Amino acid sequence: ATKGEGPLAFTGIDTGYTNSTWAFAQYGVHTVDATVTPIVDVTFTVDRMITIKALINGLKSDFSAAISAEVTLTAYYPTAGNVTLVGVPLVVLYTTGGAQTVTATVDVGTESARINVVGIAAQTWNWVASYQYFFTITNA
Repeated sequence: ATKGEGPLAFTGIDTGYTNSTWAFAQYGVHTVDATVTPIVDVTFTVDRMITIKALINGLKSDFSAAISAEVTLTAYYPTAGNVTLVGVPLVVLYTTGGAQTVTATVDVGTESARINVVGIAAQTWNWVASYQYFFTITNA
């Protein structure tokens, strides 16, 4: 894929498991306050399961502080109900200190799996996420 075309997708299963594609993407945002800001947001439909693995870097605009995170998030969308977490998301943070952070959750309003970044009030932070995800749907 080239810039602007969305995630790079790989379909590695020869038969069955229709649409269980493995996708790779990168996205960037900047924050100028301590507001929760989505950096990875994957919407999906009923009867699916997703696992997302992400590496996230955050760098203060004056280069005086940094944060990195490794995130694993798994969720499913049952036939009856909303998108639901499977267990507790794993978020491992490496930081030079400060209140900036990375969180992982689901959003039942948009039926999506989401990883968020949170900067610091009155500071500009530049964030980049490199992530991969895949769905498990059916063996048909």
